[in-house]
Amino acid sequence: MRRLPTAFLLAASAQPVWGQMDTLDLSRDAVATVVPAEYDGGFFARIGDVVVNDLGVWVGDAGNNEVLWFDTGGNLLSSYGREGSGPGEWMNPGIVSIDSILTVGDARQGRYVRYSLDGRHLETVRAQRFAAPGGGEKPLVDAVPLAGGFTVGMIPANYRISFPREALYDLRNHVVLLAPGGEPADTLLSFHWGEAGWTTNVVGAVQSTHFGAAGAWSVLGDTAVVLADGIAGTLTIVSPQAGLVRGETIDLEFAGRAVTESDLEDLEEDIRGRFDEDLPREMEIDAPGYWSVATYVIPASDRVFWLRQGVVDERQHWAVVDIGTMRKRLVILPERFRLTAIHGGLLYGVARDELDVPSVGAMVNPVRTDPSPEPE
Repeated sequence: MRRLPTAFLLAASAQPVWGQMDTLDLSRDAVATVVPAEYDGGFFARIGDVVVNDLGVWVGDAGNNEVLWFDTGGNLLSSYGREGSGPGEWMNPGIVSIDSILTVGDARQGRYVRYSLDGRHLETVRAQRFAAPGGGEKPLVDAVPLAGGFTVGMIPANYRISFPREALYDLRNHVVLLAPGGEPADTLLSFHWGEAGWTTNVVGAVQSTHFGAAGAWSVLGDTAVVLADGIAGTLTIVSPQAGLVRGETIDLEFAGRAVTESDLEDLEEDIRGRFDEDLPREMEIDAPGYWSVATYVIPASDRVFWLRQGVVDERQHWAVVDIGTMRKRLVILPERFRLTAIHGGLLYGVARDELDVPSVGAMVNPVRTDPSPEPE
């Protein structure tokens, strides 16, 4: 498999220089309700995806195993799918793309389900598989078609711990470009998934961390892939053209800092706190080496990008970068609002009340793209 230049590799880097960014603290701002938790005809159980486009608001409710389509006034237009393993059914729906059809990925069953927008089931297809460490296969997830017959998707990280103690894993997610016909063309980005594996002489498991996935990716329409390296602090835009991969890498001038011994001690304390019984003193932890400055990327336009940071604070910290002017801002969003989409001057996402009941909420986008750089 052909590899891209070394600009895509995750390298050691310095601590983020937040002092050089203007900060907009919106953590105490109110979030408007777009679709309430109890909408006309049902209620949300566990919202995974919120996708917004010119057609309306699309919600993947993983708790109820359905995808719902609302207008921007919160009125239900249509619903798709149901729990199951038959055609048109899924066990863990995730919205992949919406154009003339709706494509939903079912990560649990390793397949894709496609519907027409009027609700007709079109096809259910098996995801392409790749060899996994220790045997077996991993499906290609979030596979998005691109112009020219290309497809981009991700081979997810693989981690298994067994007894007697044996760990088989690949702690990286791999963003893969497939050529027309489905053959692998390039590995665009490989990045640590952000979780920590740990073992003792009696037990082992995987623990979430605050460090964040070491990279992220998204698409710009059907023509380009956006790759964020959360350790080196770079943003790369890749366009497959005439069978070749052509990309531009932008240095964002802020990067992830190294995970310290103190960070690892806090992580071990969290692990031990999850168990009622005392764990042995000796513990091996395989954790990310750096805090990430790009755990998630959302294109607000073809030149403005929102990058979520890995931070201890439960509030969401986003670096907003205009690659045209290279102006950067830090935006802090409320703790109970998870940003998932930007459209029409609004920030959309999952809002939770004090009882953790989910709804679809929105905030005014505080970062506007300047039409041109301000004069000196």
